Amino acid sequence: VARGISPEPIIGNCWLSDENFDYARSAYDQGFTRDPQSPVAERLQVVHERRVLFLKPDYWIITDFLEGDGEYEFEAYFHFAAAAEAEVGDGRVALRHLEAELQLVPLCVQPIEVRIVCGQREPIQGWLPDDWGTHQPAPTGIISGKVQLPLTLHTVLFPAPVGPRKVCSHLVGGKQQVVQRGPYAERVDGMVLEEE
Repeated sequence: VARGISPEPIIGNCWLSDENFDYARSAYDQGFTRDPQSPVAERLQVVHERRVLFLKPDYWIITDFLEGDGEYEFEAYFHFAAAAEAEVGDGRVALRHLEAELQLVPLCVQPIEVRIVCGQREPIQGWLPDDWGTHQPAPTGIISGKVQLPLTLHTVLFPAPVGPRKVCSHLVGGKQQVVQRGPYAERVDGMVLEEE
């Protein structure tokens, strides 16, 4: 899906930072279409707002809001280094490279699917430039679903050294919990996910 270009800045862009967190928010409101030359009025009228929160020094939460009406299919892509090893399990992506690991944990009240593609040719996905004019297969995490708008999708990115630490999420009493299980302790952070 191609995006149009807005000649005006989106109202509400912001960025904040201190010793505890970094936060950024922006939105795209020019509609979606396969023809980037089409007038804005003829495009699918969905507003995409993204918020990124880095809780120093532990993890990031990316929150995507899709505002509009009706049922749509969506896909969110996360492109990783070609040398990384990726696997899907327990509704999350686990990524390993050298001495580092990244857990990508999507949280949503609507049903979603998580998968990895690498070197896919139809449609083309899961490639990174290797050199001028050449590409190499690289894992791409895809979060997708057929959802009713509006939609809120939270994606937790949790980096750690390679080891027995794991991140998972589950719903407890209407509250989504992000659980970090490590070799010495368990930490539980909570997020409230509500239907809008």
